[in-house]
Amino acid sequence: MLPSWKAKQGGLGLSQRSEGETERVGSPVRVARRVMDQSPHSLLVGEGAVAFAKEQGFTIEPNDNLLTTHSTKAYQEYLEKQQRISGHDTLGLIALDNMGNITVGVSTSGAPFKSPGRVGDSPLPGCGLYAEHMVGAAAATGDGDKIMCYCPSFHVVQLIKQGSSPRDACNTVLDDIIRRTAPDRCFEIGLIAMNMKGEVGAASSVEFPYAFWNQDKAAVELCTNPPHSNHSEGGEN
Repeated sequence: MLPSWKAKQGGLGLSQRSEGETERVGSPVRVARRVMDQSPHSLLVGEGAVAFAKEQGFTIEPNDNLLTTHSTKAYQEYLEKQQRISGHDTLGLIALDNMGNITVGVSTSGAPFKSPGRVGDSPLPGCGLYAEHMVGAAAATGDGDKIMCYCPSFHVVQLIKQGSSPRDACNTVLDDIIRRTAPDRCFEIGLIAMNMKGEVGAASSVEFPYAFWNQDKAAVELCTNPPHSNHSEGGEN
């Protein structure tokens, strides 16, 4: 499941295309970009997305070719014990170029051993990702079935639009989610954001690693965001 969202200078202010629940494609981000450039639709899923990928010349792989030894073992244990495993493999990326084009993309395998047909937050605009020209972009990871109920990426970008820094915007959105769910029942969520100055920020309900680089840095900066404390109650992140 992989969406790609681009907000670019000139022409259309927003261009968003997604593909969700796509099987047997080794590089779904390329397919999502092709949906953006070549399809009149905004979201393709399942066999329709696979058919589109095939029409566009992408190789459709047997599922066995895309399974790792680790994932195969985990699935076999799930079949034997019928116990779902925790954890996420979502990757979110925000890029800002020298021309003022800002892009956000998210790639994920989704919830482990999910039901057929399930679509999470990743390909949904405003939920798993969002970008706005001349404002910024945000991406989310975590429990997608709950994340999609709050549209956190959209709200982060809107707060940046109103003058908040990316860090403060992420913290404010997470504060609101914690307030609405109760601190002891908040689900797993991580947020990252960037504004048009190239400033970055993050907030998360669990320990959350992310990386940052710009052309002035000699190397990628690796960061770990600690579990969030509710700022409205006087905590500090």
